[in-house]
Amino acid sequence: MVLIKKIYALILSVVIGVTVYEIVFKTPGSLDLKFKADEYSLLNLLSFGIFEKTSTADNRPLYILIMSSNPRSGSTMFSEIISTRNNSVLFFEPLWDQMKKPCFQNGNCTSTFLHDVFNCSYDQDFEDWFRAKRLFIHYYHPNVHHCGNSQCLRDLDIRGLCQNTTTRIMKVIRSRLSWLKPLLSDLKLNLKVLYLTRDPRGSITSIKSFRWDASPKLRCGNMLDDMQEYEKLKTTYPGKIMSVSLEILSLDTINTMKQIHSFLYDNSTLPWATLEYIKTHFNATENSRGTMDTKKNSEIEYQAWRLKISSTLLRTIEDEPACVSVIGKMGHVLFRSFTNVRNYTISLWKT
Repeated sequence: MVLIKKIYALILSVVIGVTVYEIVFKTPGSLDLKFKADEYSLLNLLSFGIFEKTSTADNRPLYILIMSSNPRSGSTMFSEIISTRNNSVLFFEPLWDQMKKPCFQNGNCTSTFLHDVFNCSYDQDFEDWFRAKRLFIHYYHPNVHHCGNSQCLRDLDIRGLCQNTTTRIMKVIRSRLSWLKPLLSDLKLNLKVLYLTRDPRGSITSIKSFRWDASPKLRCGNMLDDMQEYEKLKTTYPGKIMSVSLEILSLDTINTMKQIHSFLYDNSTLPWATLEYIKTHFNATENSRGTMDTKKNSEIEYQAWRLKISSTLLRTIEDEPACVSVIGKMGHVLFRSFTNVRNYTISLWKT
């Protein structure tokens, strides 16, 4: 009976794979993406849906921590694409409420709290807050999307969904990389950290539009500290932390995601759901529907700030020593004039 079931599953997977292959690669215009059809074989399509491999080599749950030094750095979009993998949950900004507590402001409580969330052993107060935070819990799990009312959300087994997943993802912008050392040094954890960076001129321009604290000294200071800490951590904990540039991800999405997937899963083959996300979110033709909308034309959007930044803000950022250091470390140019920043023939990258 077991053998018959295995044979049936194999036949079904081939049928699904062939069907998807015929639809996707033989229908004109069906994959107008930043990759060619011949990069993806039939075997890749067999990872679609229920046949996607989700377990890690050592069978421990995989903890993925996505961290960015500043808000408005593409972390929502990035966490969405990472969470396209089957059998995963996404904790969206779990530190949002915790940062009101004094010990979280210097990192003393951060690693313990994040560990408990990853381990699904958080306290009931956090779960109640998370369940009530509709914007945040929306990203948590596909089951949440099926909830059409508050009663459904109240009945949802949030902790059970966490415990039954093989991949637990967390997005935070309210931590410092140095605060993660206890997690990285814990050999019991199967933890991978993705550190996302964006040109501070872009993130600060967006932050200012929200009327948040857009101080270049603060924003670039935090980013410089994290970038310097990253250089130390990648040496101390090789294979556990990776830096991702939003600009490079936007321009070379497929290859960058292959590198990320290889780092996370020791396998560069992208699941079908990830490819579909890239198709719908990185190549959008319609205008953005709001500040939290993640459907963009990424080849344009990554430096759209150049048409939005004021001459005063540009000068303030490029006169701040911490920002100069960060921009230099990213390999980006200093424009030094309003005319230059608006001139798209001048590359963002140093030549």
